[in-house]
Amino acid sequence: MSGGERLPDGILYQQEIARLRDERDGAIADLMDLASEVAEADASYHVAVSRRTLQLKSEGMPATVINRIIDGDDAVAPFRQQKIASELMNRATEKLVAAKMQDVSLVKAQMGFDQGRAFN
Repeated sequence: MSGGERLPDGILYQQEIARLRDERDGAIADLMDLASEVAEADASYHVAVSRRTLQLKSEGMPATVINRIIDGDDAVAPFRQQKIASELMNRATEKLVAAKMQDVSLVKAQMGFDQGRAFN
């Protein structure tokens, strides 16, 4: 494969593959950053739950009631919201990485198809 073959719009296959790989690599870097954010958000959430649970127990609230209301508590809810948002962004970025990998595979397949047609 020389890589000199062109896509229908005149872009060289190897240039397109390189561009898609760069996009994929950028998405992977974003995914790594988001994974750290998810871990931090999860840790912050659990710390907030623990602190508020201890506070409510010290005030005499029954544990069964605490377990039912803790996620909606004003001291905990923002941390839960951040945790959920981080997880959703992480999943979306995982899908973007998969799509970029598929784009590279499709261009490679098209390149192989076009090369096979040239020999027929």
